[in-house]
Amino acid sequence: MKRWLQGFFVFVAALVSGYCTAQLDVPEFLLAPEIAFSTLDSPSVTNPSIATILREPTQEPTVETFTDASRVGRNRKNKVEVTCVFGERASSAEIRFYSRAADGRWVEKQSFTFEKDSLAGCDPEVKDFNNDGLRDFTYVSATAARGANEIRTLFLYDKKKDALVRIKDSENYPNLAYNKKLNCLDAWLFHGATTTVFLRIVGDELEEIASVDTGSELVVNLLGKYGRQEISRKKMNLDDIYTRYSTYDPPRP
Repeated sequence: MKRWLQGFFVFVAALVSGYCTAQLDVPEFLLAPEIAFSTLDSPSVTNPSIATILREPTQEPTVETFTDASRVGRNRKNKVEVTCVFGERASSAEIRFYSRAADGRWVEKQSFTFEKDSLAGCDPEVKDFNNDGLRDFTYVSATAARGANEIRTLFLYDKKKDALVRIKDSENYPNLAYNKKLNCLDAWLFHGATTTVFLRIVGDELEEIASVDTGSELVVNLLGKYGRQEISRKKMNLDDIYTRYSTYDPPRP
């Protein structure tokens, strides 16, 4: 009897082993692919796109600061502070403008916050842009044309209001500068060739006066409320297409 029970258990063990090792014929479309899982605490994700979504910022924002309390507006009676924050996801520029009170305290009069690209620093400048003897303020808000077009936001100081006036469309005119020869502003645009645009300040906007376009020909246009009027056209040396002009009638560097 004992020998018979031993044989029976051997038979059952062999039967179970064969069943467990048998290969089931399962269709391939029912087989799930290998999947990797992750959490925000442990982003061990094999799919790069998923990893990008789950990844939190890994660096602290970079901060640039600038203060001028001696040149902008009325010398030593106005102050401007600029804080530029460069983050992984967004960058911004904050401008605060102050006036000195009778007791010597700085009183904040205005504050502005704008989005900014992260390709260049703020590079604030304090200069007179309208020849009134009072210095104004600009900062770099963006760049274009691989850095050739430096785009600045311009604030003019208004003595009557003791405040900064933001020139709304100054970002439309790269490489903006004051033109001493013509007592106006001019901009220099890169676009394969170049264009010098001459501008006057009207309220809180810029108005185009004239332009000098370079390329296979040097073309001068008068610009205004009646549209574009071409006043000269002549062939030019292609080596001179990257020339900034200080006058337009006639066009001279």
